[in-house]
Amino acid sequence: MSAVAGVMPVMRFQMVPIRDLRANPANVREQLEEIGPLAASIRTQGILQPLIVNRIRGAFLVTDGHRRLAAAKLAMVPAAPCLVTSGAGTRDVIATMCAAAMHQELTPLEQARAFERLRVEGMTTADVALSTGYSSRLVRQRLLLLNLPREAQDLLDEGKLTVTAAAELAATLGTAPKATAALRRPKQSHLGRAHPLATRLNCAHGDVRVLVGGVACGQCWEQAIRDDATRS
Repeated sequence: MSAVAGVMPVMRFQMVPIRDLRANPANVREQLEEIGPLAASIRTQGILQPLIVNRIRGAFLVTDGHRRLAAAKLAMVPAAPCLVTSGAGTRDVIATMCAAAMHQELTPLEQARAFERLRVEGMTTADVALSTGYSSRLVRQRLLLLNLPREAQDLLDEGKLTVTAAAELAATLGTAPKATAALRRPKQSHLGRAHPLATRLNCAHGDVRVLVGGVACGQCWEQAIRDDATRS
């Protein structure tokens, strides 16, 4: 096990001036959603959830709370409540992931990229799971998403491809070129009569939904995949 596995940085509460807070370039979040409503809430109620920040050589780098920071700047508040750690590198990613595990801020692909960063730092899949509070199985499933081509990842981000279907696609096809080809040839989808789960499906939605592979609707396929994962 790596030296950093399971070790969380010590944090202390501190009000930090907004002007001293900096967005961490290593932030695993990619998108900041509409912050207007949050800024309005901050004006009337303040920042209810502390930011997690990493102090390095006098600078306060935000590792969790970039959306709150952006909204606080828009609301023109002078300072933000923060949990401050002096960790760096691997530990600030761990702090971000643990915070995200509590309030569900990261998308599946953002989780995958954060897990991969920890592996690049030298951590095993088991270490990543132990340090972030996620199961080893979920870590492995998220890492599989990085094998998907950009086209498939975009569909996942847009909600047009479920996480379960994306993981199944990545595990079955393996390589990006094959996955791209499958996405562009829906009639030849691997989710068809030759699929091992096809005989277990009994979809009654053919009159109101499209049958994937001529067998079952997307929702029934997804449920079958989940049930099979639970059995294994």
